[in-house]
Amino acid sequence: MKKITTTLALMLVSILSHAQVFMGIPISGPITEFSTKIKAKGFTIKPAESTPTLLVFKGTMGGKDVEIAVVCTPTSKLTKKVVVFYPIETTWYSLKSEYDEIVQIITNKYGASDEQYNFFSSPYEEGDGYEMTAIAVEKCYWMAVWKNNPQYPNQTLAVRISKSKRVTLAYENNDLMEQSDVEQEKIDANNY
Repeated sequence: MKKITTTLALMLVSILSHAQVFMGIPISGPITEFSTKIKAKGFTIKPAESTPTLLVFKGTMGGKDVEIAVVCTPTSKLTKKVVVFYPIETTWYSLKSEYDEIVQIITNKYGASDEQYNFFSSPYEEGDGYEMTAIAVEKCYWMAVWKNNPQYPNQTLAVRISKSKRVTLAYENNDLMEQSDVEQEKIDANNY
């Protein structure tokens, strides 16, 4: 029995040592625990924008004022996703510069992205002076994605330019994203 317990404990330690983290906080435990830890880092909650499965915080990260959305599974309330919203930019060049900076930071830690999309859809193109319009009408596709790998399993990260004219950085716990779908399907089956 001791051998089984020891083996299970070692497996858990191995999983946790490779668990995805954001600002030193694992993206896996109860959302209340994540909330307590992010508040300890100086972030404050925005109650008007929060719900039982979504907590929104404001604070400073990397010297920039950001908002952070923390999303949990619907039933078990485990943290499954964290999204950082950088400040809204007013020019294409400042927005692209912010995007390039965040992509470089993530690349330095996780290596080259697995997928990258940098293009505009017709009639827009980079350099035409209408880049911000293209973003607003969702004709700009600027995104880099890092999928789980042996060094950082069970995670997906994405940096993108959103239609709100800001850069977002999303961290997802792949297992908990799947668990969330299963929990939601159960909720839907019981309600409809």
